[in-house]
Amino acid sequence: MTFLNVDLEIQSVHDLKPLASELESRATVLRCGEYYDENLLNLEIHLLEADAATRINDLCAIIESLPPSSLHLWQAASRREFDAGFESTTNQERFALTIPAATLQRMANLNASFAITIYPPGPDLPPHQSPSPPPRQHP
Repeated sequence: MTFLNVDLEIQSVHDLKPLASELESRATVLRCGEYYDENLLNLEIHLLEADAATRINDLCAIIESLPPSSLHLWQAASRREFDAGFESTTNQERFALTIPAATLQRMANLNASFAITIYPPGPDLPPHQSPSPPPRQHP
């Protein structure tokens, strides 16, 4: 497996453009707008040589530093998900990902979930151009 990046996906009935505006100076906004009957904000950060846990912690720090008006949009979201993306390889038999307990607790404190997306082997794309899966629908 090749680690690509961690996306942060936020889904809400509320307009997320004010939250995107708040975050765009510290993260790359991949998309922000209507998605089915809700709104979706998808963002990521780029750090050289950073692993999944480091990127998750950096995204947590960004969310934890939000002003109250933006934090309210975060808290009102129906889905807050850190999604670690990997590209599969055909020659690897085993895959392991360790996220430290402190990082898991930090995500839990933000009432966020964690997902792993594994993309099939494909053309070499920089992480910011990697395909993003549709948001997960949770019951």
